[in-house]
Amino acid sequence: MGDPGSRLSSRFSAQIHWHGLHQRGTPYSDGFPTQNQCAIPPKSKMKYNFAADPPGTTFWHAHFHSMNADGLYGPFIVEDKPGSFPFDYDEERVILVTDEYGATSWELEDYLASPGPNGTPHADPAPDAGLLCLYDETNKTSVTTSCSKGSSGQGFNLNFEPGKVYRLRIICGSIIAPFIFSIDQHELQLVSVDYSTLDGNTRVDGIPIIVSPWLRLPPTFGLTLLSPDRSTIRRPCQGQGHRRTR
Repeated sequence: MGDPGSRLSSRFSAQIHWHGLHQRGTPYSDGFPTQNQCAIPPKSKMKYNFAADPPGTTFWHAHFHSMNADGLYGPFIVEDKPGSFPFDYDEERVILVTDEYGATSWELEDYLASPGPNGTPHADPAPDAGLLCLYDETNKTSVTTSCSKGSSGQGFNLNFEPGKVYRLRIICGSIIAPFIFSIDQHELQLVSVDYSTLDGNTRVDGIPIIVSPWLRLPPTFGLTLLSPDRSTIRRPCQGQGHRRTR
């Protein structure tokens, strides 16, 4: 199942990719350009039909040129069957981090494709801002915060109730810049990566996350936060100066 919503108003074609879903029997709904789906023409629409499998934390995003850099993306959560997830928790949060640029995806592509100094490739630009979107799955609320260039590491305050265990679904919608996600003075228990459930024996202070056209690490993580209090979430951006390889 899937529906991008209302008719596309852009003057460009587009298509939607559902990151990591198996699409068994429905390859035409995978949204991969020129391989298994033609792009959706401007001012038209398409309804995607597929089985949401396997369960886990993922996201949907535009998969035509780099249109996800223009904000065409969002979380996509495939729920576990009741009783199948091996870890107990009280509440759930979905956190999406991404980079923002003061340019369109087409301008970014033109810049990165053009020769830099001495004919060498341009270094990837530092984002103008980092964006963090929080979705409270328990209370069905959301909040968004942004930090501008030069304020890397600026905190984001979020209330946790002491004694409760929180499941945090961390998603990176970044187009270029990698991030490190951490919560001040709290250890995180790593319980899943993408669609794979882990044994829960790994504890971390922070996790690197990235998904981009040129470099890919696991873009989604499942974490549990044990006995938290009011905490500061940090997502310092690591983007400036990274160089693409062709």
